[in-house]
Amino acid sequence: RSPCGAMGKGGERMAVAEPTGAPLRDVASPGAGAAPGAAAKRTGMRADFVWAETGEPHIRRRKLILAKSPHLKKLQGPDPWIVPPRALCVIALQCALAYAATGLAWWQINLLAYCVGAFCNQNLFLAIHELSHNLAFKKAVHNKLFGLLCNLPTCVQVSTPFTYYHRRHHVYMGDHHMDQDIPTKGEANLICNTISKFVWAFFQVEVYALRPMFSMPKPPTAWDAAGWAACIAFDLGMLFGLGP
Repeated sequence: RSPCGAMGKGGERMAVAEPTGAPLRDVASPGAGAAPGAAAKRTGMRADFVWAETGEPHIRRRKLILAKSPHLKKLQGPDPWIVPPRALCVIALQCALAYAATGLAWWQINLLAYCVGAFCNQNLFLAIHELSHNLAFKKAVHNKLFGLLCNLPTCVQVSTPFTYYHRRHHVYMGDHHMDQDIPTKGEANLICNTISKFVWAFFQVEVYALRPMFSMPKPPTAWDAAGWAACIAFDLGMLFGLGP
C-alpha cells in the first residue's frame, strides 16, 4: 500500500494513515504530547496517522495461535530443508538464464529479465528475509553466509543491510521514528494522488531500499564489506565470462 493507505504494523500504538490532501502533522504520535488514541484534526480530510492502542500484533497473535493449537510450536525454529535447497535452485536458474541470454537481442533480454528474472530475484529476497530471522540454520553466522550467497544474483549488497533494518522493524514496530518499514512523513505528504501512488508502488523496491539510507543510515560493518566484495566479484565474473 501507499503511505496514504495503511502505514505501520504495531508497537504500543500503531500508525495507520488514511487518504489525505493536507500536510501530515505529528499531532498523535508517541512522544508528541498528544493524548493516547488522539486523531488529527479534520480539515475536510484526515491530516495525520491514526494511532491505534492495540499493541504489537505479532506477540499477541502468537499467544492466541499457540493457545488454540499448541502443537504448532513443534514447527518453530530453523529448517535447512526449506529455504536453502529452493534458493540454490533459483541461483542456478539465474546463472543458467544469464548464460542462455548471451545470444539474445536486447529486447529479448529485457523481456526475459522482466518476466522471469524479476520473480527469481523476489524469491531470493524472500529467502534473505527468512535468513534474517535465522530460520535456515541454527547458527546465525551460517544464515549470514548463505544470505551473501543468495545476494549474488541481485548484483548489489542487500542481505546485510536488510537484516539490520528488518530486525529494527520488529524491535521498534510501529514507531515511525525507528521503524524504517513505515513510510516517512515526506512520502506521506507527496504520495496522495493516483499518479504519485502508481509511481511510488512501481518503484517500491527502490523506495524500500533507499528510505533507510536517508532517514537512518546504517553504520558499515565487516559483513557489509564482505557482501559488496562478493557481489562485485560475481558481477565481474559474469561480465568477463559471459559478456555485457
